[in-house]
Amino acid sequence: MANGGFLVNPFFISKIENDQGGVLFEERPKIACPQCDLPVIYGDTPKSNVLENKDVEDVATSAEPQNGNVPPQPQLEQANQSLVAQSGGTGIRAACD
Repeated sequence: MANGGFLVNPFFISKIENDQGGVLFEERPKIACPQCDLPVIYGDTPKSNVLENKDVEDVATSAEPQNGNVPPQPQLEQANQSLVAQSGGTGIRAACD
């Protein structure tokens, strides 16, 4: 990264002067300088209360009701079983993009 990962706003116009040389506008960009002793540009951001809450269990839950009924796994057809036996169980499959 060219600026060390600092978030700065890009700008194109640095200064606008009138005919007499008076400054009408001068950009004062935020500085990306890790060695400079400057205050934090964007200030402190509050941490999320959820991240600090040690009582929260890290478990994903489903909104759908869970029942113990699991459908049975389908059985291979007889033709597929013989193909697997003939191929030696290599598991080669055709892929289409």
